[in-house]
Amino acid sequence: MPLFVLAHFSHHLMIALLPPLLPFIRRDFLLSYTRAGGLVSAYSIAYGISQLPGGIAADRLGSRVLLTIGVAGVGTVGLLIGFSPSYVIMALLLVVMGLLGGGYHPSASPLVSASVKPEHRGRALGIHQIGGTASFFVAPLIAAGVASTLGWRGTFTAVAIPTLSFGVILYLLLGRMGYASNDRGKEARTSVMELSKPTDLVRLSAVIAIGAASWVLFQSTFAVIPLYTVDVRGASEEQGAALLSIVYIGGLWGSPLGGYLSDRAGRVPVIIAIGL
Repeated sequence: MPLFVLAHFSHHLMIALLPPLLPFIRRDFLLSYTRAGGLVSAYSIAYGISQLPGGIAADRLGSRVLLTIGVAGVGTVGLLIGFSPSYVIMALLLVVMGLLGGGYHPSASPLVSASVKPEHRGRALGIHQIGGTASFFVAPLIAAGVASTLGWRGTFTAVAIPTLSFGVILYLLLGRMGYASNDRGKEARTSVMELSKPTDLVRLSAVIAIGAASWVLFQSTFAVIPLYTVDVRGASEEQGAALLSIVYIGGLWGSPLGGYLSDRAGRVPVIIAIGL
């Protein structure tokens, strides 16, 4: 489990740098709010679209490959973003980052679920989620501390190198854990509940709708907090970047708590409560 938490942290760390660094990037490229938001959308849209193809690729290539691409591939693109000569190139690289990252969750979630008893799956997934939330908590602090000295380009580069390195280590460790072939990954993916009834598809559609609505509502707001803090509240770029970390404090304890409640009260009531 700790390996998957760290992998989840590394997977999201690069893109978690983007919102807190937007004030720095905007100043460098002379961006409007629309164009600054376009950078976030470039990644988010590509990331969302790539989830289904990523799941299909995981079935064919194996979870080990997709998890590695979701960390090392994202780190490689993050390194290239640090050398982006223009807004357009940076936007295109963010699209590539989103496409490469799309296979992580379809690969990781079944492995995490299969690693514990069915009655503990919610807690396991909640613990796994800590890694992703922690990256969005830590990234603004990194951005505030590093960008003041190295700039936004240096920040992307400095974070991309260890992310890429961990991706290679992750590939080796997964091989030692028995994921060198696709057989164990398939066993994990088939051990979780399969959609076989119309009611299952209805529930899945409802979950997707709730997830999409919450993502659009919250993430679109969170992304502009640094810009708002700098432009309206008169904060420095470093202060605007660091402030974003406060938003994600709740996720550090909310994720495992939600997983625990899911095991106790059931998934549907928890999903409905969160959606409301």
